[in-house]
Amino acid sequence: MFETLELRRMLSGAVEIGLVSPGPGVCTGDQVQLRMQTGAPSEPGGGQGTIGEVAPLSAAEVTGLLTNVREEKLARDVYNAMYTQWGSPIFRNIANAEQQHLNAVATLLDRYDVPNPVAGLPAGVFDDPAVQQAYDQFVARGNQSVLEAMRVGVEIERQDIQMLQQSLRTATHRDIRTVYSNLLAASRTHLAAFRTQVIRLEALE
Repeated sequence: MFETLELRRMLSGAVEIGLVSPGPGVCTGDQVQLRMQTGAPSEPGGGQGTIGEVAPLSAAEVTGLLTNVREEKLARDVYNAMYTQWGSPIFRNIANAEQQHLNAVATLLDRYDVPNPVAGLPAGVFDDPAVQQAYDQFVARGNQSVLEAMRVGVEIERQDIQMLQQSLRTATHRDIRTVYSNLLAASRTHLAAFRTQVIRLEALE
């Protein structure tokens, strides 16, 4: 069982970085994460809620979900913009992964009847002025060079990791913790991929 899980994590990382493509029937890490988070709603402390009953969220858990759904949209939209600008497959691959992450958090928002602040918003548009400013700045920086675009990727993934770690500290519902834990693992894979590209491109300068 341990070897199977390790192999799945390695394959997921390779797919996201663009080293391999998922073949028919291959379940990537993001797909595993989405399946894991679709179980019954959970009670705080890790207990399983009764069917049809959803334990209420704390204010901190609501804030965490709202913060992370905005962050996942930010990452997806920036990477799609960078793929359009530079055509590097890493941006397309990781943008696709971020879409899966966005879907996972959106599912949690729907489950707990929390309005999704990014639902229906077009690419590059955000309801939060601070997030909008961050998006605009990231895209402006990334448009300067492909190296700077990779550095933007590093910064976004570091930001994702910090937010997810904070969210995990305040989350008590098991399904939410499961999603955050899987998103955190994926963000670390993305960070490593962008760092590798930065090192490679800096060596060419």
